[in-house]
Amino acid sequence: MSARGLASIGAVVSLLFGSPAFAQNDLLPLSDEFGNAATLSQWQRRHVVEGWGNEQLEVWDIDSSAPGRMVMVPFTATWYQEYLGPFAFKRVGGDFVITSAVTTTGRDGHSVPQTAFSLGGVFVREPRVTQAANWVAGEEDYVFLSIGTGTSGDWQYEVKTTDNSASVLNLSAAPESSAVLQLARIDDAVIALRREPGQPWVVHRRYSRTDLPDTLQVGLVSYTDWDKVQHFTTLVHNQNVLALPLPPGVNDPTPGVPFAPDVRASFDYARFARPVVPAELIGADLSNPGAVSDAQLLSFLGEAPSVAGTVGVATRVARDGSALGASPNPFRSNVVLAWTAPAASESHSNGPHRARFEVLDLGGRRVATLSALAVGPGRVQAAWDGRDDAGREVAVGVYLARLTGVPEAGFRRIVRIR
Repeated sequence: MSARGLASIGAVVSLLFGSPAFAQNDLLPLSDEFGNAATLSQWQRRHVVEGWGNEQLEVWDIDSSAPGRMVMVPFTATWYQEYLGPFAFKRVGGDFVITSAVTTTGRDGHSVPQTAFSLGGVFVREPRVTQAANWVAGEEDYVFLSIGTGTSGDWQYEVKTTDNSASVLNLSAAPESSAVLQLARIDDAVIALRREPGQPWVVHRRYSRTDLPDTLQVGLVSYTDWDKVQHFTTLVHNQNVLALPLPPGVNDPTPGVPFAPDVRASFDYARFARPVVPAELIGADLSNPGAVSDAQLLSFLGEAPSVAGTVGVATRVARDGSALGASPNPFRSNVVLAWTAPAASESHSNGPHRARFEVLDLGGRRVATLSALAVGPGRVQAAWDGRDDAGREVAVGVYLARLTGVPEAGFRRIVRIR
């Protein structure tokens, strides 16, 4: 490994084991690893908050349709100009970073979606002051980065900025259905970043959004079936569920064009963190590549906030004695992960008998899934041989272990060495 690579790992280990900046991440309670179905109630929905009442998601759950994931399967719906689609969010004030590992396919779970503009991703939006009953046009302000398909019939990214309901979008090729996506809002800049499997972080787009207020809606989005959506007026779309049979009083303007929603978006986690801007960049125009390079942005965005969204949990749990155990740690070939439920927590609904261990890399991608074996009252354990779910030996480095369905178990940092 190069000296630069060792330095990078050293920096990450420093973050994991107690960087003062990230130890004080006040947004940590907003993060969700999607290992507990009960956390669904902690997410708000746009159509509910703003009084529209039309549930545009046929499926929306956590740790149910897919273990350890939030899943969205929308009806025919979209986000463009005045069209308001499905959106699950939390309110965040000030500067922030949201990171999620996103997989978007057709409804069959593996194919490229067969309908134009069928994607899922991360989304930031200005809250609307008005409700549905007194809605006025021209007030939509948001930015998102998503993965799925736009118009090519192959995997693509879509990045979109909308200012006063005027949307400007860009489509670009993606190598597959999954990527880690990130949006950062710092001062007046909104920065979109991505990381493809096995690749480094990339700055995808930057925007100057001086219009956005301090507090935004920040979360996850999915949408599909533009070929059909575009024939409905925005108000009909925004007020109704566009699925057969249509609601009373809603007419299909193009019966020859079928309803063909075809997207399934799943999210491994949603991690919220405060960005820690280097002193030399404070006050700089981060939206301007001529003033701040991609490399400078990646010195504090990308990997660091993705990890920071989980570090505080591990630190807090370690202090109260209920964190996961790992032995030996560091390890060379095998490590045993174990957890014993404290007496006060043995009654939680997702008891250890339903849990499993997962090993994640520092980008938040799932590396290995291990069955949790009961070895005593309230105690489970599993052995990991340093291989991923495909049987490939993983690289030397730092990983995170968690026990899904048991949020109080937190995370354990494990280090593989030669």
